[in-house]
Amino acid sequence: MMIANADIRGRVKEKTGRIVKDSWIAHVRELAGLPTRKSWNRVGTDRQCPCPAEMIEPIMQAFRFFRMID
Repeated sequence: MMIANADIRGRVKEKTGRIVKDSWIAHVRELAGLPTRKSWNRVGTDRQCPCPAEMIEPIMQAFRFFRMID
């Protein structure tokens, strides 16, 4: 089952009240070792908008909720 970014955004908003960006989710996917694709509008190899440190754990918790990671 493929979990959409909208599902992850909804779970994080429900738990923290904050809205997360797709680029943050992609960054945390990369940190968790999950597959990612290069965005069509990405320039270069550096992340222009990395995930803030305080939002990494809530996104990881959403990954655990959807059983994307253990």
